[in-house]
Amino acid sequence: MTSEPSMPAGRSAGHLMVEQLVRESVEPLYSVSGESFLDILDGLYDAPITNVVARHAGGSGFMALAEARLTGRPGVVMVTRGPGVANAMIAIHTAYQDQTSLVMFVGLIPIPDRNRESFQEFDQHAWFGSTAKKVLVLDDPGSAGELVSDAMRMAAGGRPEPVVIGGDGWQDGCGAELAAWCVAHGVSVTSDFRVYDAIPASSSAAILPALTAEVPATSEAEARRTRLERMRSEHEAFSTARVDRGLGRPPAAVTGPEVLRNHTRPATGV
Repeated sequence: MTSEPSMPAGRSAGHLMVEQLVRESVEPLYSVSGESFLDILDGLYDAPITNVVARHAGGSGFMALAEARLTGRPGVVMVTRGPGVANAMIAIHTAYQDQTSLVMFVGLIPIPDRNRESFQEFDQHAWFGSTAKKVLVLDDPGSAGELVSDAMRMAAGGRPEPVVIGGDGWQDGCGAELAAWCVAHGVSVTSDFRVYDAIPASSSAAILPALTAEVPATSEAEARRTRLERMRSEHEAFSTARVDRGLGRPPAAVTGPEVLRNHTRPATGV
């Protein structure tokens, strides 16, 4: 025996979802408005969330994708079932390939009409199961807020990706500012041995301490020094061998300002 879906008195699923989006600090969201999520649109009317309405569902999906890339937060898009979700599907595929956080809300048919070949009914698990991190379906209107919270959390979580920073030269204090930002946002940072002093060794964000007197003379620090010196020696020997064979210097795996300058110079000794 299954229990009936629960619903807080005087509340609707659409309004609960909007309230949770506000708690998640979503601003803005993108959509092509449709009848399948009118209750959400009604909740957005009085909410402090800007609803950017596009002319095409595919466009709204890529707007949300761009929002995610620019802000680092999950982009949010809302589309209707049928042609709306079909047009927006390419945005999900792109987000999957580019590892970008995107949350797509799709208006479905009423629960009593499911699995009866209703108008524009589709299997969301079959459509998105291979390209989305997770497919969630709201079966209990009372848990609408919890479902939104789960979707935002799953979109924002997962495997972190590396970031490579390069440039023509760093001004005094840039390394310390970068390290402070990394500490505040929980990001680790390392630097090429040619610019090993760019990141303060005392920073908790530094993966490898710099080879300076600031590093305590512990056995662990000495082991790190030894490994770095060996890596530097092996890298230089490998680079010299490539140049001698006319192959040029090897590409840099982790870049810094000096690495970029060396990498873009013409190979010597050819």
